[in-house]
Amino acid sequence: ARTVAMNKQSDMSRFGSLNKWQTVWNRFLGVSIGHGYRLLRPVIFGLGVMVVGTLIFWWGYDHGLLVSTADQVNQTSAKGSTFFAPMYSVDTFLPIIDFGQESAWQPLANSYGGWFILVSYWVEIGLGWIVSTLFVLGFTRLVRDD
Repeated sequence: ARTVAMNKQSDMSRFGSLNKWQTVWNRFLGVSIGHGYRLLRPVIFGLGVMVVGTLIFWWGYDHGLLVSTADQVNQTSAKGSTFFAPMYSVDTFLPIIDFGQESAWQPLANSYGGWFILVSYWVEIGLGWIVSTLFVLGFTRLVRDD
């Protein structure tokens, strides 16, 4: 039944009376979350983004491109938390969870490597919002046409 429903949605973009933007949206939903029937896709994609983010942020920390926010405001009494790249990546990717890593550490964009870390940080935040929203749309069945 799920396969038939997904094929029905896919056929709408090919044979239906959708305009250009509706067709693009229909195909995007088909690829990203299988029209709400394949919720494992955004989970796997999100895990992949967080693994890549972990590697990038670990590299940045090892090269001194991630600095403690406590050090930047000269708070000697309240040092920031210990950096942990996997949790930093999860904290950056998931918009509704705050583990304190993202607020305690900040990319230092004073070189090409720093800019790479900063752009990676922004991309991970953006992808986190998009993937989380798609997952919620599929989970709540707002995109399904049963």
